[in-house]
Amino acid sequence: MLVLELLNSNFMMNFNPRNGTAATLQTGVSKYVVLAQALLLTLTIGRGLAVAAINVASLGAVGNGSDATQAIQSAINTASVSGDTVYIPAGTYGISETLTISNTMGVRIVGDGMLATMLQPTTAMAGQPVIRFVDAMHCTVEALSILGNTNAPPSAGIESDTATGGEATHLTVRDVHIGSLSDASIADGISFVAGPNDDANNDMGFFENVMIYNYTHAGYSFVGANSLVHTIIGGIVGYGPIGVYTEGGSFKMTGTHFDGVTQVDFDFENLVNSSLTAYQHPIDIVNVSSESGSGTLLTTGTDPIYISMTNVDEKFAPNSDPVINFQSNGVLYLSNSQLYMLGSGDSLNFNGGASQVVSLTNNFFNLSSMSVSGHLLSSGNCWQGNPSVTIASGALVTESNDLCGSIAASNSSVTRSKKTNATVISGRK
Repeated sequence: MLVLELLNSNFMMNFNPRNGTAATLQTGVSKYVVLAQALLLTLTIGRGLAVAAINVASLGAVGNGSDATQAIQSAINTASVSGDTVYIPAGTYGISETLTISNTMGVRIVGDGMLATMLQPTTAMAGQPVIRFVDAMHCTVEALSILGNTNAPPSAGIESDTATGGEATHLTVRDVHIGSLSDASIADGISFVAGPNDDANNDMGFFENVMIYNYTHAGYSFVGANSLVHTIIGGIVGYGPIGVYTEGGSFKMTGTHFDGVTQVDFDFENLVNSSLTAYQHPIDIVNVSSESGSGTLLTTGTDPIYISMTNVDEKFAPNSDPVINFQSNGVLYLSNSQLYMLGSGDSLNFNGGASQVVSLTNNFFNLSSMSVSGHLLSSGNCWQGNPSVTIASGALVTESNDLCGSIAASNSSVTRSKKTNATVISGRK
């Protein structure tokens, strides 16, 4: 801010009010330009926040594709002392070792934009994260691209873990592109990894306008009992097996688009360490669209999970897999969503046992079949094709005020509740 103010004041002193033009700036201004490029300075980066910054160019990083690992790591080490910003100007920077930010707070890695500043991992990065945060808090990666390497995919573009037994929290990733245009260029886009102490906090990540492409496992991966309360806003996840993968973690997502995901958009599996409590917070998914062609919007393990999905648009699914395969003995709310333009044999599987609860409200479905093992309420939905329903012994399905079609039409075990005017299909004896 100081540099900009000095430049502005010098400009005003050289402004000619008679013709409304600026005279040539005095040579004294050049010293402020030099200051703005110095190793340590105060300037405005990113969203207008005045911060101390270290320009990697001052440490020898050229930005012409050559290896800049040591220069960038040196800047990170210096910034880690007092939570400064590492500034990476426009250019392409070769990365041959993981850039590590460890046991610190407030470090920011900022480029000139996702199409301007590019980190290019070499084949030496195979199976290693490009940027790794270890027990780091309140750190940021912003306005750059982390490319992949199809010949030697890194394990992740950005990884957060608690390998030294501490706590990691509040990692922000904003306006970042991860992955290359070629297939299978990186394993995970953003990965939160459980450390030696699975119960250590590695939580509250914030991801906005992140584009993740051409990966071999997942766009986002949250593993650990305390990989909790992450926030994903906007962005695109595409051309890989899984959109979001969790083992025990939780997140809130809004406005994200899935494109060309090959297996499943959301895959929520059981926590490996069964002695810990998995999925301690709900998972909320809002205003999400998918043109993945994967066949599966959601699949889960058996751990109890609370999931709320609202305004979800899923289409172009083939017949091979269920659109939803909810095996958890938890709760699923799906509302105001459209599952359409699907294959003729698509299904919904709600087979989490007698204690499972599923609520379907104000949705449009184009499906062939559904199976239920717990409690299911259908209200205000449109069932195109009147799907057949398989009901396990002890299950209870209630249909109330559906707008078109019916899940009861093809089922002979139907009774009418006079009090609620609801159709009840029961597998109970």
